[in-house]
Amino acid sequence: MRAPRVALLPVALMLALAGCASAPPNDVARASQAVESAPTAPSTNKSAQLTAMYETFWEETLRRNPVAATFQGDPRYNDQLPNTLSQEFRDETHAFNTRWLETIRAIGSDGLEGQHLLSYQIFVRDLEQSLESEQFPGWMQPVNQFGNFTTLAVQFGSGTGAQPFRTVKDYDNWLARGKRFPVLSDQAIANMREGVAAGVVQPRPLMVKVIPQLDNIIKARAEDTLFWMPITNMPATFPAADKARLTTAYREMIDGQILPAMRRLRTYVGDEYMPKTRTSAGLDALPNGQAWYAFNARNSTTTDMSPAAIHQLG
Repeated sequence: MRAPRVALLPVALMLALAGCASAPPNDVARASQAVESAPTAPSTNKSAQLTAMYETFWEETLRRNPVAATFQGDPRYNDQLPNTLSQEFRDETHAFNTRWLETIRAIGSDGLEGQHLLSYQIFVRDLEQSLESEQFPGWMQPVNQFGNFTTLAVQFGSGTGAQPFRTVKDYDNWLARGKRFPVLSDQAIANMREGVAAGVVQPRPLMVKVIPQLDNIIKARAEDTLFWMPITNMPATFPAADKARLTTAYREMIDGQILPAMRRLRTYVGDEYMPKTRTSAGLDALPNGQAWYAFNARNSTTTDMSPAAIHQLG
């Protein structure tokens, strides 16, 4: 069985590209890897069944989250970019996690030992926390100064990230994926508008740093952007017809779709969102913020201690 070798990205976000910070990190890949590295003692039928199910879960997760597959070095979905910021995707994620949690719980942990038991516990815990996280609207804050879909899109589209640009097919893959960027960008604006209405907004100092990031990305023409680097660095071995076709297609995509979407986002953040940002810093200033912070602390530390108790402990 081919086992994942890198920890799975967040289910609701996968990708900083999704920008939804509410979902906890998912360690199901580590669960699968733990099973693979288990001692060679005879395994039960149940452990073998669970191992196969972890692999199926992993495959379904990659299909639902193509960017995660790209990060894993799996090229099968390099041309896809679903709208992971949409309500539809969140609903699908809820159904996906619920189905898998019910399926695994139905098998149960009785009789499991060692790494097989640990893998089961990790799998269940991560899905439970993913479902619990849904009450906290991280999707209303899809943009911040550290990581968001815009900076990740630049890394991918410039050829400096996980998106490969070695073959003509690679170039066509990003052409298809890059054209989906405006969908995410416009959805982010819609989500932030909902956040403003609900009082779930970012601290102002964070968003102040986003403005120059966007300004550094937005240029007057495609050739001046980082998105043009794949064309500049196009392999000399490509057929002349493909070189001409891709050069024209990339210029049209960057000038006609990516840059206008970036400008819409820049205008919204600078003109509409910035005046609505908050002067407070902590999550406790947001609706249900104390519970949100406590959840994050529990998820990050694997303890049920309150944030105050953790603080006192030092």
